[in-house]
Amino acid sequence: MIETAFRDLLLADVGVAALVGSKRINPGVMGQRSTFPLITLEQIDKLSDLTLDGVPGLNRVRMTVECWDDDFDGVRALATAVNGDASQKENGPLHGFSGQSAGETLRQVQLLVERNVDSEPDVIPNKILYRIGADYMVKL
Repeated sequence: MIETAFRDLLLADVGVAALVGSKRINPGVMGQRSTFPLITLEQIDKLSDLTLDGVPGLNRVRMTVECWDDDFDGVRALATAVNGDASQKENGPLHGFSGQSAGETLRQVQLLVERNVDSEPDVIPNKILYRIGADYMVKL
């Protein structure tokens, strides 16, 4: 599964692992009694190319990686560890990765966009959560 491959890549990064530990990177949605900060992973879609003679080409999968925290500075630090800084001098463990992870061959992982969502007041009652999401394109 591509989510497992992403999870393993994130946990292998010392900076990311120090912020979220091994139990706070989840496929899909977060639990109701989650500890923050945390990361959620979700496959958005899969595209498959065909050549002119009908032979299938490489699949491309788009993934969303969302960083969550109850503190804006905390979520910004986590997103920087995951996605890299604005200058891309530090590009995080995913952007530019090419190789094997969790039995999946990832030919190229590319950060497409990072977006701020200021707060999510309704996710957990009586708690404001901050989220920064990023979309990645993965060539398989």
